[in-house]
Amino acid sequence: MNPLLIVCILTGIIHLTEAVASSMRLAGVRTKNIATSLSFVNATLLITRLSNMLQAPLLGGMVDTAILRG
Repeated sequence: MNPLLIVCILTGIIHLTEAVASSMRLAGVRTKNIATSLSFVNATLLITRLSNMLQAPLLGGMVDTAILRG
């Protein structure tokens, strides 16, 4: 599979997860379960930020290869 396609799919999943975390926060406020929703939101955001950190070297390697190839 094309590495660029993999990076695009992973980026889409990460951003979708961040959007879901925002909606969980809103749902927690509406249902008055703020503490529970904030714990889920914090765990979700921690995972998405870790995923971004793990994805950065993959994308950086692709950029370096593209620069070297011209």
